[in-house]
Amino acid sequence: MALRSEDSRIDKYRKFLILISIIILFAGVNVAILISKWSRLLGVVLAIIGGVMLYFFTRTTEKTAARRTGFPLPRGDERKIAIIAERAVYVYTFKGRFPRLMPITGVIIAGGVLFYNLYLRFNTYLGSNDIVVLLLAASIISYNYIPKKYSVERDFVLIFFFLLFVIVVIPTTYYSLKYGTTGGSLEDQNPDSPIIHYFLVKPLVLILRLFDIHAVAEGVTIEFPNVHHNERIEISIALGCTGLYSTSIFLSAFTSYILVEYRMFDKKVLFLLILGIITSYIANLLRMTIIALVGYYYGMEALIWTHKNIGELIFMFWIGIFWGLMFKYLDIELPWKQES
Repeated sequence: MALRSEDSRIDKYRKFLILISIIILFAGVNVAILISKWSRLLGVVLAIIGGVMLYFFTRTTEKTAARRTGFPLPRGDERKIAIIAERAVYVYTFKGRFPRLMPITGVIIAGGVLFYNLYLRFNTYLGSNDIVVLLLAASIISYNYIPKKYSVERDFVLIFFFLLFVIVVIPTTYYSLKYGTTGGSLEDQNPDSPIIHYFLVKPLVLILRLFDIHAVAEGVTIEFPNVHHNERIEISIALGCTGLYSTSIFLSAFTSYILVEYRMFDKKVLFLLILGIITSYIANLLRMTIIALVGYYYGMEALIWTHKNIGELIFMFWIGIFWGLMFKYLDIELPWKQES
């Protein structure tokens, strides 16, 4: 009985450490992709630290890894294609006959992004969408060179960046073309965007009025006086400030994890998916409300500082709560428990 109690405490401790690792990892990805927030280098460092921690706290033997995916270990021509990423690669490379198609494709994608920015736009600045596409290209280039024992991690990364490309890069590029922005990334904005106006600006104005703050909106801009009425506070909400990337990172990470680990799409998964989208929207509204309230009470300088820092803290807090709920609600058996 004492041993079981001790094992239970160890399990809870390791679950907590895994959640911390996930928070650091995805916060790092969020920071590395988004521009004009925290340092991109800091984001890369956080992502590496979180990834190393996650690997260390969930590492398993090769035998355990095979049980984890539900498929046997690779055995020559009899090996099964483990998950959707491997199936897609298997088909794309003509049933594995042309494996070099993967690195060639990645190089073409990366080269296309760099050529477009350097020689067509004459711009060395890489926007958020550029970073996503380059990371997708890197995952494609390296796919064949990652050892099979890391197939789960390898496929998770490939699916994650592919979904991020589909969910964010394609729609925002279309958005840029439709509304006349030039860069095709979240740093651009258009003052007449109806999406931002109705889904974020209008709700934020209503929330501020609950605090007895007389806020008015025009397009994507909110204006209100500070508490002393000696300064006008003006907030312009760009597409990059909508929380689109944070929500998209959640959707991509959640879907990738379900595909490589849970491997079912049942009512529980659908419920968590809907819950995640709703709560990420609410979390972003909370972020913008806090920023506006700081501006109202403490002025524009404090507002700018809060805008640069509070978003990532809320994102990390929300990710921790959601993934903790996901592990418990889906009753996912974590790797070290499968060894016994």
